[in-house]
Amino acid sequence: MDFYSAYAHGFARVAACTLPVAIADPEANAAVVLAQARECDDNGVAVAVFPELCLTGYAVDDLFLQETLLDAAHEALDDVVRGSADLVPILVVGLPLVHGNRVLNCAAVVHRGRVLGVAAKSYLPTYREFYERRWFAPGDDRRGETIEVCGTQVPLGPDLIFSATDVPDLKLHVEVCEDMWVPIPPSAEATLAGATVIANLSGSPITVARAEDRRLLVRSASARCNAAYVFSAAGLGDPPRMSHSDSHVSSEGACTLWTDRSSRPPRSSSPSRAGMPPARCTSSMWYLGVFGATLDRHGTRREMASMSATPKSTPASRAAASRCSTVLVEPPIATSSATAFSNAARVAMARGSTPSSPCS
Repeated sequence: MDFYSAYAHGFARVAACTLPVAIADPEANAAVVLAQARECDDNGVAVAVFPELCLTGYAVDDLFLQETLLDAAHEALDDVVRGSADLVPILVVGLPLVHGNRVLNCAAVVHRGRVLGVAAKSYLPTYREFYERRWFAPGDDRRGETIEVCGTQVPLGPDLIFSATDVPDLKLHVEVCEDMWVPIPPSAEATLAGATVIANLSGSPITVARAEDRRLLVRSASARCNAAYVFSAAGLGDPPRMSHSDSHVSSEGACTLWTDRSSRPPRSSSPSRAGMPPARCTSSMWYLGVFGATLDRHGTRREMASMSATPKSTPASRAAASRCSTVLVEPPIATSSATAFSNAARVAMARGSTPSSPCS
């Protein structure tokens, strides 16, 4: 590996992508997502995070219940998946998806022409300007399930970790907007299970002093979890109440990137990039004894279901599955994987029994 590459020294480059949103036009939004994804690819980004519901826009209200829009969003995701086939970054994209008789507010994790898994928003706000339960169902009880996306059954749930095999200790967990604002967010359990990078897709509105609240929450979550936190803001184009346009990247509590794009022209966009050290996040978890103690105590309170997907596995993934009572799902080229963390997984990872990922 090139000595002058940040990746040679335990760092990974992440991007919080804020983009202009075309309301109820998934095809146009998919084109913008791919344009930013290519820019991220040119700049050596490992993980690119896009805003909440970026393929449809957040403020389409009752159109979320129209099959026309839902089908168009699914087709737009298919465009993104096909367009990512020759790109290196993992893309985290927001859209509504139908699962059974529910509509879920989702984040699809895409890599090299394949959907690795789907994280559903766990906590739906119903206060002040929010009324998400009018359209969406919460996804906190979707653990251990699968969903058909782009013709393939993929893992679904708020308990997925995506592990890179060519970047040591890069383990990604995804949550959506309001999930960060609750007392015990999904990311807290994910970091106990070994996640080192948390992605948050946001549609938080413009409110006086709310930008500072978001910045505080991102930094505190990063510090408390000993992880990097990548927060991608809602883009310009949604009605002003839904377009705050500030993005944040924080590593272990230090704010490494903060952008306020509210003054930019409505049709301009560019990813905000920052480097962060996933390996150092892991070593910090080892160093802090209270982190392991929290794992032992919290792990006894809540069991988490394992995935029932049929994996395409390598010997290493089968070994991890046997230890963790869970299933690893790997893409054809084995560059990243998804696993649902069960109670057994958290205990195994705390003891360091999960095999390390190979470097390429």
